[in-house]
Amino acid sequence: LIRDLTNGSDVAGGVGGGLPRLDPLVEDVPPVYGEVPMMTATTASVQGFMSQQHPQQPWQTWNVPVPKLKDPKEWEEEWIANLWGKGQPSLLQCVSTLIMTVMCALDARQVLMDRETHGPNSFGAGNALLPPHSDTSDPSMNGLQPIHTRLDPENKDTERQWKRCDIWGVLFLPYALLLRNSVVPLTSPRGSGSVPSPLSPDANPRTRGTMDAAKTFTDCLTAASQYKSLTFARLSLLPSLGLPSTRSHHKDVVSMGRGDDVSIFDFYISVLAECTAQFMDVLCASGNLPITQQMWFDEENNTAQVEWKRVEEKNYYDVLWGKTVVEDASGPREVDILDRPDCLEDVFALVSSVCSASPESSKAFWKIVEEEL
Repeated sequence: LIRDLTNGSDVAGGVGGGLPRLDPLVEDVPPVYGEVPMMTATTASVQGFMSQQHPQQPWQTWNVPVPKLKDPKEWEEEWIANLWGKGQPSLLQCVSTLIMTVMCALDARQVLMDRETHGPNSFGAGNALLPPHSDTSDPSMNGLQPIHTRLDPENKDTERQWKRCDIWGVLFLPYALLLRNSVVPLTSPRGSGSVPSPLSPDANPRTRGTMDAAKTFTDCLTAASQYKSLTFARLSLLPSLGLPSTRSHHKDVVSMGRGDDVSIFDFYISVLAECTAQFMDVLCASGNLPITQQMWFDEENNTAQVEWKRVEEKNYYDVLWGKTVVEDASGPREVDILDRPDCLEDVFALVSSVCSASPESSKAFWKIVEEEL
């Protein structure tokens, strides 16, 4: 449903107008200039120049249109009104609710009720989609196959069905957390410390069958960064959750009959904070911390230099063989920062935004360890 709502009717199976990325330059922003008035403006420089070129012809006053910048507040109000007119903020709120639903459904630390006895699950805390390993549970993880086909980052057919892969990548986070207790965290080559050997499919009962939980766990963490899903969570998902109850206008909001919106926000932000805190813990424990923005830029710049060096070497040997070579003095390609994935700074920016939106939820990022005496 999330995929169909964000794709829109342009894609087979889509619904409505979709949720495309905003174009900050052309389509989704109003003009910064107001109506251009026609006013009389006589400039000595223009008249002097024209008089020198044609001294016998009298020149009259010119009517020159003078553009006027809109007031920033007026422009912002017009921009917001245009977006609400297209229905995109309302659709984003709907999609955000569905994303929160998925996070709750895949939470690995909940205590679900048994459907037959209507009491707590026999295994206690956990998730019925992937119960803790026991003699009675299915070790092949085949029960997750319907979810895996939709949330497998390596499934290129599923990837092509999403127009907003950044939203798809947000769903990878709770899925990876669900698989966390079933795999040995793999250390990223970028991480520090020793690299533990991954569990082989034959040695780990959780990887037997149709999926490799350890590989999916690592792929989900990597894909969420590549698709810039953390940036979407910070700039789009978090603002669409509603109004925080800690702001000064909380009483005004309640008096206007919107107290339910505040309580819904408190629930949503607690779910997002818990998921983000577990995600941070997974990154630190597994060593899969993303690189910094400067490291990414240096790597891309080095890659561009190597590519240019190869072109120069090819041209050199082509000249030796008497081939025609077109000289290119443009130099190495420039690094496009729009291609940058989410880096370490984006992880901390998401944590900071969640804590700023709800200081009460910041306790999810603190872990108290009592020392044994």
